[in-house]
Amino acid sequence: MIYLTVGVMLWATVHWFPMAMPEQRSAAIARLGDGPYKGAFALASLAAIVLIVIGWGEAPIIPSYIPPLFGNGFIVLAVAVALTLFAASQLPNNFRRWIRHPQLTGVLIWALAHLLVNGTVRDVVLFGGLAVWALLAIVLSNRRDGPWQRPAAVAVWKDFVVLAAGATASAVLFYFHGWLFGVSALH
Repeated sequence: MIYLTVGVMLWATVHWFPMAMPEQRSAAIARLGDGPYKGAFALASLAAIVLIVIGWGEAPIIPSYIPPLFGNGFIVLAVAVALTLFAASQLPNNFRRWIRHPQLTGVLIWALAHLLVNGTVRDVVLFGGLAVWALLAIVLSNRRDGPWQRPAAVAVWKDFVVLAAGATASAVLFYFHGWLFGVSALH
């Protein structure tokens, strides 16, 4: 469980750093250079992912709570919404006019949905940890960036592109979930 915990904490720390301490981030870039800073950030993020994957596989499956019965039906919709928000963070659309941080909001929804269907200690560490990370990242980003300047409206067809991307990503993920993660998405 230690690798999983350290991996989640490393992921959170690496990603909170530029939000919580923008001056120190700028100083690190000035000292190291932009490329080396981005390389160190990427390596630390990769190390966190490796620790999470190894830690997840090694963590004992210890029950923590009994998930609610409605969770299994809810997760399909919640993950589809989360993946749509992730697409919304990458493509021009009007969803960004309503949700300031679509990618982080998507991670938060994804993590909370997984807590509704998984009730082990390792689930709490991974999904609970990532939910806390996303929520605090939203708060830190808002504090760093100041008042929200809503983006200008774009053509509505771009929203349909985002919805199609989210639906496609959801279908692919649900289909391959068992192969990728060892558990059917519809268990």
